[in-house]
Amino acid sequence: MTLPASISDREHAKFKETSEGETSVRVTTFSISEGLLFEQASSTVIYLAEGLFGALPSEPKWKIKKIDLSSGVRITSASTGFDQIWNDRAALIYV
Repeated sequence: MTLPASISDREHAKFKETSEGETSVRVTTFSISEGLLFEQASSTVIYLAEGLFGALPSEPKWKIKKIDLSSGVRITSASTGFDQIWNDRAALIYV
């Protein structure tokens, strides 16, 4: 699988083909210009964050959502403001 040039500066890991011929991906992206981060932490948990322009993953400048696919689709937020740290996403409380 070839990645588009527009995302060549991002970190990509764990590409694998499924039995149905689809590609399963675990990926964390980091792009200061876009202010978006994404991680598929497991087959049922996805984290998605929107950050303030120029925010680093270690700074409390992110609005993080957790998408749980274990029983349907459930989207919860850690906060309504840009006050979370991306690096702490797994330990946050989502409501």
